[in-house]
Amino acid sequence: MSVPAKARVWRIAAPLASSLVIFFLFQSSTTAWAQMKNTSVANSPSDLIEIQVPIRDGKIVWADVAEQVAQSVKLDRASVAKLFPSGSLDAHAPATVFALIGMDLAFGDAMSVRLVTDRLGETCLQLRCSREVLGLSQRNGERRPASIGLDSDWKERTSSVGGRQRPLIVCLHGLKSHGERFAALRNFLRQDGYATASLSYDDRQSIHESASELSRLIRNELAGSDGLPPIVLVGHSMGGLVAREWTEDPALAGESVVGLITVGTPHQGSNWAAMPPLLDLFFVDDFDASDILDVLLHQPSEPGLRDLVPDSEFLRTLNARPRRSDVSYLTIAGTASPVSETEVSQLRDLLRSLDTDGGFVRVIRPRIAPLLDSFDEVIQGKGDGVVSVESASLTGVDKPLIVNRSHIDFFQPSASPNRQPVWNAIRAHLDTCSRPR
Repeated sequence: MSVPAKARVWRIAAPLASSLVIFFLFQSSTTAWAQMKNTSVANSPSDLIEIQVPIRDGKIVWADVAEQVAQSVKLDRASVAKLFPSGSLDAHAPATVFALIGMDLAFGDAMSVRLVTDRLGETCLQLRCSREVLGLSQRNGERRPASIGLDSDWKERTSSVGGRQRPLIVCLHGLKSHGERFAALRNFLRQDGYATASLSYDDRQSIHESASELSRLIRNELAGSDGLPPIVLVGHSMGGLVAREWTEDPALAGESVVGLITVGTPHQGSNWAAMPPLLDLFFVDDFDASDILDVLLHQPSEPGLRDLVPDSEFLRTLNARPRRSDVSYLTIAGTASPVSETEVSQLRDLLRSLDTDGGFVRVIRPRIAPLLDSFDEVIQGKGDGVVSVESASLTGVDKPLIVNRSHIDFFQPSASPNRQPVWNAIRAHLDTCSRPR
């Protein structure tokens, strides 16, 4: 592609960049982001890095962010810069809310970015992450083995009382997360006498592989002379699909599972998983025809992400199976996406105005169809920002319990634990999951 042609495309794309960043950050394919996706924010306050970057001329300049991060932890600036997009973002544009949601989604639990007001009343960008994230070693290609966090007294807590045996509550995290996410929920349930565990797995592998690995891990860790205790699986997002595969695939011997609770789980897939990495085109200084071809032919590179694409082979197989009559099901869906239907409509209008003969949007239209036609995932009242209420529904199960929570806030502790709707729903449902002994 000639330089003038590139310039014409850039003039078309540049006004869209801040509006579209949320949709394209999620699929960024740089090595640095691949490294970050399996790194969690440490709990130790001394390990946490927090910086505030002033807004320059009304813009968030990512080079400024990289500079301050590099200075704060004494790392090479060029290496740190790979963790962030190039270019800048209009801090005052309405679409900035999309961008920052997208950043948080892309980084998962590894990093948080948001606009805040400093002590002088000035708007600035706040970034919080762990030192581990910023001191990454060459581990991005290594597979992360499954692991379990288990209450030491789980046997006593799952023993028979009054002729009934209480289940072990096993929590499964979603994409770019980890088992520690459930620490507060587990403590909440332990106060009611339940035994709890959390599982961590490598979300890059296929969902079937994760379910197989975790079911084996549970058998190896817990099986005794009396077999496994009754188990209730609580899955967030992708974790809910792992839990369903474990429960409903006859080959995985999930007979010990007596309850399945899915929270913000895309049973019908999520349009996020199918979006191409257009951010690279909008923010790089140079691109050519091969880059556009990559966009047009893009498929998620990791098996786990491919499984989340609506109508994927995995989802077709999973959804063709019947529900188990001996399992008590509960689905929970959120409606607190921070994006209004008006904002989504404005974005669609902008895209359609550029959808002209020969225009770049026309070329990529098949790949951004969800933006133009649906995308309930991101609309307040219809989705939690990542998963729509419709997709969180499960055939053969009662309608989802609707809570006013976003995808990343389902398990956040509240000032009063008894007012945490997801926790309370889980606790109430557990009463249906004990079994005679």
